Amino acid sequence: MNSIKKIFLSFSLLILIVLFQNCSGSFDSAKLQGELASSPTTSDEQPSQPSNDNPSDPINNSNTLPLGTVIEKIGATCSAGSIPNTSCIVYTVSGPELNPIDVNIRITQPAMNVPLKGTVVFGTGGSGTGFIDSGASMRTYISQLAGSGYLVIQRAWLSTWTKSDVGMAKAASRYSTLLKYLHTNYFTSGAFCAGGNSAGGSEISYALARYGLGNILDFAIVSGGPPMGRLDLGCLGGDGWTGVCSNVVPRENFVYSQALDCNVGEANFTLIDGAYGQTRACSLKVESQRTLLYEDSLASTLSNFNYPNTKIHFIYGQEDFTFAAPSGHTYSLQVTSEKEFSYLAGVTHGVPESSTGALAYHDSIIANCVK
Repeated sequence: MNSIKKIFLSFSLLILIVLFQNCSGSFDSAKLQGELASSPTTSDEQPSQPSNDNPSDPINNSNTLPLGTVIEKIGATCSAGSIPNTSCIVYTVSGPELNPIDVNIRITQPAMNVPLKGTVVFGTGGSGTGFIDSGASMRTYISQLAGSGYLVIQRAWLSTWTKSDVGMAKAASRYSTLLKYLHTNYFTSGAFCAGGNSAGGSEISYALARYGLGNILDFAIVSGGPPMGRLDLGCLGGDGWTGVCSNVVPRENFVYSQALDCNVGEANFTLIDGAYGQTRACSLKVESQRTLLYEDSLASTLSNFNYPNTKIHFIYGQEDFTFAAPSGHTYSLQVTSEKEFSYLAGVTHGVPESSTGALAYHDSIIANCVK
């Protein structure tokens, strides 16, 4: 597709390292230590990883967070939508230190006359309370994926998935717990894959970086972010961050017709504040929460960046000027395992909501969600 520019960004990691090294301020030394290569002298140096006796094995990562439980909500019903051969089931997801919340799961059966290729789990961004097939293009392509032999699952939370008193990373156990459950109970053969935009991509990224689910996930699409790359900088800022933010997205693949937003937008305060109880750490810019916001970030030293069993396709709109673009790159450029980047012409933040983005999702699943 002419509108999709696919590149591998190994050189961009070096650029990111140089940019961060040239920034001054407390976060440069205290918050970025270990997440990028330490005092690199050559382009061959890799970003340092979180403490782990065997970084290639996320199960042995001492920072891996625990999962919760999933139970079917007997008697509850939900809409199956308009895609043929689709059913809907309500589950209750509980996580450590979290109140349980319900989730609607739409399940579209694969065509019976073709070999089963795998299972794909899709999620929306923001609060996560919508289905990704709400757009006509994604409905069309989900039907086509089912026709090609994929079992397609969509999740829609009944309340905001970030709501908690214990922080973003622990709130993400809800999705990770659900993903593990879906793999155990719905996946049978082929590849197991996931895709999500914006905060939906953050859910997938947390599953890999903090919950060790690279051991079950063969392929992932993370589009429009993940915005939770650096929560501390997006909420509180930091000396030199604006300069880094303005250059972290590769200029040769992005339309810089306006300045990137280096701060979390007001529309997303509720989403992020919701993970921190009554603190309102982001909207009120609570400086005492900087360390927690950093540690909850996907690009912090607590994350694992190596997923040897999982390929990630990072997809961005060339005209996504939201904080999700620069923040997402602080994480995506640190991933050391197999990855691919695409920048879609004429597309903004809601990648799968556009016809171009929905097609990119479809084509990427067909090409990569294989065994």
